[in-house]
This record gives sequence, structure tokens and C-alpha cells, in this order.
Amino acid sequence: MSGTKPLINCWLIFLFIVRLKQHVKMLRTMDGVDMSFKSAFRKTPNMRKHTWLLFTLFALSMVVPFAWRFYEVYTDGLLSSSWRDPSFILVPLLTAWNILPLLYYHLCNSVARFWCTTLKKTLRREHFKRHYALKFYYEQFLKITAMQETIGDLFNPFVLFSLAWSFMLLSLTIYFVTQPTSSLVEPITAEQVTNESMRNKLNEKILINVGWSVIQIIVAILHICVICANGMKTNEETRNILTAVLAIVPDANADLDRFQVE
Repeated sequence: MSGTKPLINCWLIFLFIVRLKQHVKMLRTMDGVDMSFKSAFRKTPNMRKHTWLLFTLFALSMVVPFAWRFYEVYTDGLLSSSWRDPSFILVPLLTAWNILPLLYYHLCNSVARFWCTTLKKTLRREHFKRHYALKFYYEQFLKITAMQETIGDLFNPFVLFSLAWSFMLLSLTIYFVTQPTSSLVEPITAEQVTNESMRNKLNEKILINVGWSVIQIIVAILHICVICANGMKTNEETRNILTAVLAIVPDANADLDRFQVE
């Protein structure tokens, strides 16, 4: 299962290279929304907090596989001769690149939810004192939905592919776990019956491989949870904007079962 990581990363790189045009469009749209909200509401997302979160999770995705690779080399007794081994860098980078697009997806959705929350709170304050016409809020809502559309255009292939390989990996995990297997400490060959050191070395190898598989399984579960959570939260915040808009519609228009943005 851990051997699928290079293939997954290559495909992710290909996806983002192919969708470079959509990426540039998304960044321009987000910049336009940011300037609009900064001008109207004097608010902008706290990118410092998001940057620290991104850096912390990225560093964690590097440290964990590096530590496990270090343990693998140490158990093999090759630590003194492997300090120049490029796998100490390549293996953590493979895991980090597996996580980086997911973190970027979470960042973009967090920024989109910030603007949704800002618009929702401003609309709710309109009950006490009117600052802007309903048409103004409608225009801001259209900007947010246009931005969300550009985010979807960029990340939809990534979301589809990530969910596909994550569910496939979890299905394989369930399959292997439910299969009848022998104990990890049970010898396989006649030589291992009489050679305890060889048997212990084989058990250590199995433990190492299981550890790499567990890391990949955790990454797969993380993809499913983050993608689903971001989708639900962003949709909920967008729905709350519509609820806040309907709450300030004049009663006369509500009685007519319609209202018009002038």
C-alpha cells in the first residue's frame, strides 16, 4: 500500500500542472473579493494564522516519515553508512507532497468561509441599523459564489482522485485485515525455526512495512475527513448568508411571496 505513494504524487503534480490556468483564475478572483471586502467591511482573512497552521502540519508530515525511516535504517544496523542516503529526504517529501494539496484545499475553503461569515454577520447587524442596500449584499454574495466556483474548477479533479485512492486504500486495508493470516512471530522456513536472529529480523521487517502502511492509511483517512468537513462547512456558511438575507426582507415583500433587488 505504501508503494502507491509515488504514483499518487505524480498524478497530483500532473493535475495541478494541467489546471494552471484555473489556478491563476482562482487567485485573481480571491484577490478581487479580498479587495472588495477590505474596502466595504475593513476586514481581511488572518493569513498569519493559516500560514502557521499550514507550516506546522507540513512539518509534521515531514518529521513522522523521517523518524520512521531513521528507525528502519537503525534496525538494519546501517545507520553509520547511510547518513548520505537520499531516502532520508525523498521519503518524507513524498508524504509531504501527498499532504500539501490537501492543506491548500483547506486553506482556500477557510478563506472562503471567512468571507461568508463576514457577510452573514454584517447582514444580521442590518436589523439594528441599515448601512447598505440589499442590492449591495446581493453583489457581494455573487462575488463569493463566483469565487467558490473557481475553487471548485481547480480542486474538483483533485477531490475526486483523492477520494478514489483513499477509499481504494481503505478497502484494501479492510480486505487484508479480514483475511486469515499466520502470526507475525510464526516462522516461515525451516531455517528460521533454528535461527532466532533471522526470525527476529524478519519480524522487524514486517513491523517496518506495517508502519509505512499505517502512515499511508492515516493520510487516506485524513483526506476523506478534511474534504468532507470542508465541503459541509462551506455549504453551511453559504446557506447562512441566504438565511440572513431572507431575514431582512421587508414584511410587505414577504407577504407577496417575493422580493426584488433594486
